[in-house]
Amino acid sequence: MKLHFWRDHPRAILLRGKLRRFFTVRFRPGFTQAQIGTRGGHCLQCAACCKIIFRCPWLDGDNRCRVYYSKIRPLVCAHFPINGHDITDVAISSGRQCGYSFDQGNSR
Repeated sequence: MKLHFWRDHPRAILLRGKLRRFFTVRFRPGFTQAQIGTRGGHCLQCAACCKIIFRCPWLDGDNRCRVYYSKIRPLVCAHFPINGHDITDVAISSGRQCGYSFDQGNSR
């Protein structure tokens, strides 16, 4: 079985996810808000989403976000997870289960 790097490699999947989230938040704000409306659950504050591909520079030594309640918090962080793909990215990158979930019929 031949793997196609950009489609099948875990790092490539995570990189595509990071780019997808950036562009979705920036250029599809209505879609982003609609997706967030289908989200259930809550944040476990495990910081797994803050370490996808690279460790966020805003994390302190205790894995707490230093800008969580500030105006400079990135939109991508504030809206994470946008859809079920993001839940999968957390599982791929950390092996953890995200505290959020999406209705399968509404998550695109």
